[in-house]
Amino acid sequence: MASLSYRDDSRQGAGGLSDDDDKPLPLDFTHHYSDTTKSRNASKIKAIYKFFQIPGILNIAGGLPNAQFFPYDTLEAQAAKPERWSPSSGSSNPSAPNHITIPHDDSTQKDLLQKIDLATALQYGMAQGYPPLLGWIRQFTRDHLHPGVPYKGGPEVVLTCGSTDGFAKALNLFVTPWRTTDPISSRPGLLCETYVYTNITNQATPLGVQMVPVKTDESGMAVSGPGGLEDVLANWDSSKGKRPHLMYTVTLGHNPTGILLSVERKKEIYAICSKYDVIIIEDEPYWYLQFPEASSLEAESRGLPPPPRSSPSTVTTPSSGFPFLDSLTPSFTPLDTDGRVVRLDTFSKTVAPGCRLGWITAQPALIERFERITEATTQQPSGFVQALISKLLISPPHPSPTPSFSLFSHRPPPNHQAGNRPAS
Repeated sequence: MASLSYRDDSRQGAGGLSDDDDKPLPLDFTHHYSDTTKSRNASKIKAIYKFFQIPGILNIAGGLPNAQFFPYDTLEAQAAKPERWSPSSGSSNPSAPNHITIPHDDSTQKDLLQKIDLATALQYGMAQGYPPLLGWIRQFTRDHLHPGVPYKGGPEVVLTCGSTDGFAKALNLFVTPWRTTDPISSRPGLLCETYVYTNITNQATPLGVQMVPVKTDESGMAVSGPGGLEDVLANWDSSKGKRPHLMYTVTLGHNPTGILLSVERKKEIYAICSKYDVIIIEDEPYWYLQFPEASSLEAESRGLPPPPRSSPSTVTTPSSGFPFLDSLTPSFTPLDTDGRVVRLDTFSKTVAPGCRLGWITAQPALIERFERITEATTQQPSGFVQALISKLLISPPHPSPTPSFSLFSHRPPPNHQAGNRPAS
């Protein structure tokens, strides 16, 4: 097995938890990087974007167009309130929507983490994502979604164009493409359940990746026994290729089997992955759609004591601050002492698939590499989508919804001198 070292990354100290000093540093996984990933450098143009936020600095680099000429005065939508789908809504009219309005230029907001307007959302930006949405997701992830990540500094995030894009970038980061003319000993492999989402094979096999199925039972990926994870890795035949260092899994509502992976099984899988130095790519599109066990609701309706949970959570983590999040079966992230978990999240199942918006959560060193990949591929997701999702998540509802878009005032015609805004 490879000799692993710990990474001391200065980015990891920001925003750590109170007991952060007692946690180990995440491991250094540069030995798993693809040849392309090892060669990537930061974008020279993106590196100077931070200076463009200084008042009075004129930007003549990067080909940024004058925002005056963006052909949209506002971006508006009627958005559903959460009460619309609540069976016990206290609202007199739960179906009534909130009116979302994104102005062309919100000159009153100086905080870039709160500034949501078209002048910034539709402009070129940093690869990590639109600052208001990136800031919200980062805080949500670190403080509420995964508050108990057990490595020093905690995780970082980068936005994606959905989980398919996130997985493509994970392959880019960890896989050097293999051709039939290359030595078989260098052929990469991807561990997965016996049945796997077809898009995963469609993305991996053209790169020469060998799909390595692991036996599954009613509880998910098997750890022991013939065909189990330990058996596959311990008895790997090098004549078939390089022993896999990547695993892809959906732990809750697995597609296509619907299997739910218990916490105990996750612990066993993680221990084997740590032993054989395997990166876990955890794709969780359905994770937020968990429901209480039917047996508990049945007992409550019949006035009976609640039955014991069939799959108790034995992972001790700080409270998220929200009962619903605390009730969810934990991810691999609270078990991730090594920093080997790459988690893919998406808005496809919680908002709409056409958003093509999601994020990756991983240790900071891996997120830095994902940022370099994003700079050279998709760049950040659609500004329209990021602005609408930002407004949906961050901003308070409009106090008095306006029934007609035509009632909103228009901007004055632009001054045709680049870089100057019309006088107000």
